[in-house]
Amino acid sequence: MASTFVAALLAPTLAAEAQLVPLQDYIGQSGVEKDPVALGYVAERCSALYSVFGKNLEGETDPERQRVMAEAFNAGERFMGLAVKLMISDTTIGVEVALRRTQKNVADLGNLYIDRIEAARPAIVRRASGSGRSASQAIGTDAPAASALHTGGSGAWAIA
Repeated sequence: MASTFVAALLAPTLAAEAQLVPLQDYIGQSGVEKDPVALGYVAERCSALYSVFGKNLEGETDPERQRVMAEAFNAGERFMGLAVKLMISDTTIGVEVALRRTQKNVADLGNLYIDRIEAARPAIVRRASGSGRSASQAIGTDAPAASALHTGGSGAWAIA
């Protein structure tokens, strides 16, 4: 009975971990760069990541942090637009349907990123005292991978 209770408590965290292969690993798989569905998924992941990052900066009053927030939201929107474009390429899916699907996918992915960050919060607090994981470790290598795709670094596609 106790093991069932513990498993139930850990299920959301384990599900989030199981559902998000590190973005760099996903991108590195053979054939991803030629598959519009796979590229659309990557764009949705990047959109979600930038959107969560921007959302976490809402309410900031420092002009520099407001600028970073606006840039994050802009990148999130650009990646979302790319995901929509990829979803409708060579299909009969209309723009409105693709936009709705993409918005839902990005929201769901964003919630998985938020779950990862929230699950790491106790460790982040411990890190302030010298141990634990940082927020960037909570989302693995996804932020640098999304940034490289955004700027075109490491031979990736740039959307800026």
